[in-house]
Amino acid sequence: MTRPDPGASRAVLIGAHEFADTTLGALPGVKNNIEELRRLLTDPGLLGLDDAHCAAHLDPDSPVDVLARLHRAADDATDTLIVYYAGHGLIDPGDERQLYLATPGTRANGQWFLSLRYADIRSSVRQSPARRKVVILDCCFSAVAIAGGMSGSSAVAPQPEDLEAEGVCVLTAASETATALCPPGETYSAFTGELVDLLEHGIAQERSELLTVGALYRQLHSRLSAKNRPLPQLGTRNTGSDIVLARNRAYVPVPAAVSVAEPVAEPVTAPDAATTAPRPAGPDTLAAPDATFVGREQELARIGRLAERTLAGGRPMVCLVHGMGGVGKTQILRRAAATWADRFQDGRFEVNLRGFAPGPAPGDGRRAEEARDPYEVLESLLRQAGRTDIPADRSEREERWRDWLSGRRVLLLLDNAHDAAQIRPLLPGPNAMCLTLVSSREQQMPADESVPAELLPPADAVELLRSVAGAAETAFDDSALEALAERCGRLPVALRPIGWSLRHTPVSDLLATMDASHPLRELPDADGPVQAAFLASYLRLPAALQLTLRHCAMHPGPDFAGDTIAAMMGVPPATAGLRLGQLRRRHVLLGAHGRFTFHGLFRHYATAVAEADPELRGPEVRHGLYAHLLGSLAHGLTALTGAAGGREHADGAEFPSADEARKWLTSHSAELELAAAAAADDGWEHAARLASGAGYWLYLNERYGSARSHYERALQLARTAGDRASQAYALNGIAETHRLQFHFADARENYGQALALSAADRTARSESLNGIALSYIVEQRYADARASYEEALELARRAADPVAEVYALTGIGDTHRYEFRDDESVAWFEEAARLAGRTGNRSAQAYALTCIGHAHRNQRRYDEAHECYNRAIELAVAAGDRMAQAQAHDGIARTYAFQGRYKQARDQCVLAMWTFDALGVQDWVDQCVELLRDLKADERRQ
Repeated sequence: MTRPDPGASRAVLIGAHEFADTTLGALPGVKNNIEELRRLLTDPGLLGLDDAHCAAHLDPDSPVDVLARLHRAADDATDTLIVYYAGHGLIDPGDERQLYLATPGTRANGQWFLSLRYADIRSSVRQSPARRKVVILDCCFSAVAIAGGMSGSSAVAPQPEDLEAEGVCVLTAASETATALCPPGETYSAFTGELVDLLEHGIAQERSELLTVGALYRQLHSRLSAKNRPLPQLGTRNTGSDIVLARNRAYVPVPAAVSVAEPVAEPVTAPDAATTAPRPAGPDTLAAPDATFVGREQELARIGRLAERTLAGGRPMVCLVHGMGGVGKTQILRRAAATWADRFQDGRFEVNLRGFAPGPAPGDGRRAEEARDPYEVLESLLRQAGRTDIPADRSEREERWRDWLSGRRVLLLLDNAHDAAQIRPLLPGPNAMCLTLVSSREQQMPADESVPAELLPPADAVELLRSVAGAAETAFDDSALEALAERCGRLPVALRPIGWSLRHTPVSDLLATMDASHPLRELPDADGPVQAAFLASYLRLPAALQLTLRHCAMHPGPDFAGDTIAAMMGVPPATAGLRLGQLRRRHVLLGAHGRFTFHGLFRHYATAVAEADPELRGPEVRHGLYAHLLGSLAHGLTALTGAAGGREHADGAEFPSADEARKWLTSHSAELELAAAAAADDGWEHAARLASGAGYWLYLNERYGSARSHYERALQLARTAGDRASQAYALNGIAETHRLQFHFADARENYGQALALSAADRTARSESLNGIALSYIVEQRYADARASYEEALELARRAADPVAEVYALTGIGDTHRYEFRDDESVAWFEEAARLAGRTGNRSAQAYALTCIGHAHRNQRRYDEAHECYNRAIELAVAAGDRMAQAQAHDGIARTYAFQGRYKQARDQCVLAMWTFDALGVQDWVDQCVELLRDLKADERRQ
């Protein structure tokens, strides 16, 4: 454990405290965080980094710029690399493993490309040659960087390039499901404020001249816990917790006369001890932990710190370990109890409260086993403690139990508790030095420390399989075991019997039998315990929550929200949302950020229970859901584009703004896709419209392949129904996806088919003519294109369709622009921009402004061009339209090139090129590469 070499170490401090999107909220303390941490890290008395080696980036303009600077610092560091971020942390609802760190341009509507992706930061840190690497994240949900969100994937898992590293650690301000805190009126954020104080003043309890990350974490956890603030998390690998961050200013050297080999702290004794003579060992009913226990270091560390507080403070403490059935809560408590048993010599008790005892499958006629009466448990505990005079009165039993515990060191393990009412009579009084460990599937319990037991991380799940398999473990490769662990949902109750199976069954055979819908069907030794774990939770639910869970099981999507379950059940959204939250609290559902889902193994058992309910049989149970999604989708697309389709639907949510619409559509995106497919399978009468709507939403998000699949489904449904207009709309959608991927021949064929089917529908015909005109433009047949656009414009105006009208107007402008008639083109683009602005179609408005910018650039009106492009970027960002944004950046780059401002041109061109590449638009990427080459040549000539 040595102090970092300042010359070979680097620190990068990143903060964002003001945001263009006001819904994110300003964080004034972040500015102070950055300034004070930089002062402390460059203080010669602490770490002593050179000013040039401690880079501070407050409110960076671009994620790209920050990553470039971070990469340079990471490359330069050979001793210690420190990366710190403070600001808003955001989670992608579609992939909760992804943590995004906000920058000033970040929008809270799913436009992740405007934010720093933690995965990119991690990549730079991993590739650094530094021997010691520290990442500190002060933001909401920051422990996703450690646990990988709901997936549980480790962010500090060993990588080949890390093997020479001495230590790696990630220190976060909050768990993966908790928000961080930046209290109004305080100088710093809650987490960094404590970190700053510890660095400034040191830690007296640490008898070391140096402050390690581990020591700082312990003090941070203690301080924040005492203030009832979000608790920090620490993920480490190798000797990560021993990485030194600073000198310890509170360190006082031990006098020479004192032997450092002897402890200087007095031993902890019970408050009422009158003698130092050892007491006889008290009763002990603890069960031994399983021999194949793996991982859970953080959970055990938290329990251990609470045990220390119990012994040091002489007062009782309660620790609750909560989690879903089968996740291993009992084993965590037994391991902790075995570790600390010797310190609680007056008694160690383990009680199974049977709060969630395994129950029968629905319909077999048997009743679930009842939870134990706490007063019967008290009688048993008193007898184990040697008391034979057991009072009949319940209150007297409580008093007798508290009297016996008073002044004693006792460890009490209450396993499988149902609720707070069951454990409350068993808890000790204030004079007992008693540590009570409680396991439950219910989070709402009285506890000094509440520890979530999550799914095992992938590496630990594999290790558990290997440990149970024993001597056969050498026959397995990691990739096969990782796949097997994922099929088991990383749930110990399934992993243990599967590990036994590995002793006599090839892993390939096990994997071959584990289908997605019911992975354990052919493995009864694992299937039975997992089903029992689910039923134990289900059968203890109130009737209203059981009914809600059955509806959740009939939902076709990967996850769901309160509004969609409400639509299925016919109850208010607030009621459904409340019930889903209660199911999450009881660990029957997983979820975060308003979205809920089943654990992969539990979905099958929930579906079986739902299908046994005669009132939920048949596809009609989902019709209310489909109507709600179709109506909300139509209203949302209307809010985004200005189309009139939303007025046709009475069902579904309505949105006060385009931002609210995009937020709903983004969070429900995966649900919309699977519901569209399920509606077709269920034969719902409006399935074609739902499929087309889902396709259009995916098209707006540049997911052209997925959009085309939904349009093709809509086309097939419309053909079956003989609906020519719906066929035309679907074909137009298919054509658009082909066009935007530069498959012009396919696009023209589809547009032509749509045109032949749309004689009676002006809007569909206008869309087809607009598309055909675009194919003429590709062939430089501008007069033909203009004629097609003009016909489309007339049809759109007669149909009162402003969206089609805007596209026709911009198309006519394009034909003039390509013929270098800039004045004529500007007039058409300005009319298109005005109409798009009135209807709220920000994507079309952005495109029109970009084209006006081109015209200004061609006429050397550079200031006007920049103004148009920048406004186009604002609109494109607000609309989430990356293509329009990239086109505007490309326009700015070319304008700077005309002005001879080559560095600015390169920066804008790189931004455009990266976005085009992400969209898979190779032609645009090639144009950017060509521009960069020209810029380099022009700069050399200059």
